Amino acid sequence: MTDAQMPRVLGQGLLATAEGFTHADRQLPFHVLIYVLEGEIHVTEGGTDYTVAPGELLFLHSDLRHYGKKRIPRGTRWYYIHFELPNAPAAAPQEGEAGMLLPKKLSGLGGGSIESELATFVESSRSREEHSRWYLNQQLFVLLSHIGQLSAH
Repeated sequence: MTDAQMPRVLGQGLLATAEGFTHADRQLPFHVLIYVLEGEIHVTEGGTDYTVAPGELLFLHSDLRHYGKKRIPRGTRWYYIHFELPNAPAAAPQEGEAGMLLPKKLSGLGGGSIESELATFVESSRSREEHSRWYLNQQLFVLLSHIGQLSAH
């Protein structure tokens, strides 16, 4: 058995701005989850402007250009996770398989279970050795599943 069907964690952390800045103009070969704790993040992707406020998360898709038009204020704090997803199947899930869509943006999460899971994930990822990548990928799968379940309601 391999972890080929699980998301793959590439990087994660908690960031805080000492000075305001404008989001970099880039096109990444992986997905990005952003969850804001304080302040706000302004980013444009696919021609749509997003403001991510405390208690909100946003997914930036791989291979799509994203950039900032407005400054992110000093003191903004956020969790981020860079990750890859296995290739999506060409067809809908077969009988006996489950599928779930992740939302582009989700609000109203401040102080709730998703914020707590993100904090635990980022903290535990700091203490994990390379040999436990399987564990991190599995934990990300669980976190993304919980996010998908919340957005389905």
